[in-house]
Amino acid sequence: MIGRFLTPRARVYTPTRSGGRKVAALGLITAALFVASTAAAAPPPRGMFPQKLSVGDRKLLLNGAGLAEWGVFGVDLYWAALYLESRTSQVPQMLDPAKAKSIHLHFVRALTRKQMVEAYSTSIQVNTGKDIARYQAGLDQLVAALTAVAKSDRLVFSYVPEEGLSIELNGKSRGSVAGAEFSRMFFRLYVGPNPPTKPLRKALIGKHPKSPPVPPQKPLKPKSATKPKAEAAKEVEKAQPSTKSRPKTQTRSSSQPRSRPTDPK
Repeated sequence: MIGRFLTPRARVYTPTRSGGRKVAALGLITAALFVASTAAAAPPPRGMFPQKLSVGDRKLLLNGAGLAEWGVFGVDLYWAALYLESRTSQVPQMLDPAKAKSIHLHFVRALTRKQMVEAYSTSIQVNTGKDIARYQAGLDQLVAALTAVAKSDRLVFSYVPEEGLSIELNGKSRGSVAGAEFSRMFFRLYVGPNPPTKPLRKALIGKHPKSPPVPPQKPLKPKSATKPKAEAAKEVEKAQPSTKSRPKTQTRSSSQPRSRPTDPK
């Protein structure tokens, strides 16, 4: 990635016999450098990155932004901003292939195409390891889209589900890479375990509250087998017929003789 994996143009000072110093330009360093600045990421200048933007028909929010620096001396390279559909500091949610996302790079230093290609190629190699062959076709398309950048140039990588990764330089399309798998890997270059610099990763992720956990449902209390006495008494009353509506019957005493029918004469 640009910053951690940049192969910069370096200059060294060598002493002369007269005790002075002369500058010797070394040109491009051939080996990729894994020296990252550990300085804390500063906030971007006001107005550099909007709080909201659109990618296709998706609305995105600024999740975080920071400065990418190279080397132990903290050479400024570019400002980066990460946009998501909803702000989060959880990397799995950031890489959700069903959600659109975009990363904007605002360069403060010019870089050659060779430096850009070497930086991204090395970063992808480091982040994919033995699985690099799975992403080789996408890497070839990405390399074809990369070009030299000047100071104040804006390079934008945007992902839209079912469309893939698009690359734009100063508002003009440079190409695209189809497929959600390559896009997920690409954004992991910035927020995964091997970012350009750790301070930049921290700035892009931000400090957003986690989604509130779903409150556990209270277990339903089982109905008691024994009912309260008052409730049981009411049910008994309902089951028995009311004495008010019950028809009155004459009661006969056991001592009272039965009446016999009389024979007609």
